[in-house]
Amino acid sequence: MLLHIVARGKIGRSPEADLVDRYLKRIGWPTRITELPDSGGKVPP
Repeated sequence: MLLHIVARGKIGRSPEADLVDRYLKRIGWPTRITELPDSGGKVPP
């Protein structure tokens, strides 16, 4: 199973980014993260 996370905006380098990295290391599944711009952008297939 692929866990695909689609997020609006960029997380950058922040405490939240550290949390995301930590949780992604704990998940046993393959993951993919897609960040969309704050406005517009197309949802990936």
